[in-house]
Amino acid sequence: MSFLLKFSRTILGVMLPVSGALAVDDPNANYSSLIVSYRSITFANPVCIGTECHSGVTGPSAVFSHQLIPNFAVGISGSSMRSDGTSSTLKSSLNSVFMEFVAGIGHSVDVGASVAALRTSVESCTINPAACTATDDSGRDLGVFTTFFLNDASSISLSYDSLAYQNASDQSVIGLSLVSILAAHHRLSFSADQIQNAGGKAVSGGYGFGYSYLF
Repeated sequence: MSFLLKFSRTILGVMLPVSGALAVDDPNANYSSLIVSYRSITFANPVCIGTECHSGVTGPSAVFSHQLIPNFAVGISGSSMRSDGTSSTLKSSLNSVFMEFVAGIGHSVDVGASVAALRTSVESCTINPAACTATDDSGRDLGVFTTFFLNDASSISLSYDSLAYQNASDQSVIGLSLVSILAAHHRLSFSADQIQNAGGKAVSGGYGFGYSYLF
């Protein structure tokens, strides 16, 4: 069930404005960022538990990061997603610790890279009889992204991630995010991504809405 084991990199890619790009935040400040979002993931192939099949999962996620020095941040993230049926439940969780680097190109473009250590868990349960089976895994995420600042209040980001796990097969993720700056410390975002297996075949697709606060 490795198709569940991904937290959207497109959310992580909106944290660090730099001195060369349009932003209302001070790029040299050692600020922190809290991002909360709600995501929905749809599987390319439904997951069946007994006679009941689940087409996807939904749930909340959160990211906390702190910029240690200009253009370099560290943080943690977590998500908890599930699908509840009449006779079964499918649950997925992901926790990560990450580092992110970013640099400005000209006045309106950022490029960056990230590395993360991942810990995942997928649990499938039947209701009657009550029984659960859990699968845990760990791995790493190497990502790159580009952010284009459209104006003083909005940006668009494209990202690519390579994921490797100890037990599950390798995956890649292509992501897109749109961010709107509401005020000096408040942002809203929409993100979408597609997870592919090592052969380039789509495993799942998802989207989410998020809110971030810088302090």
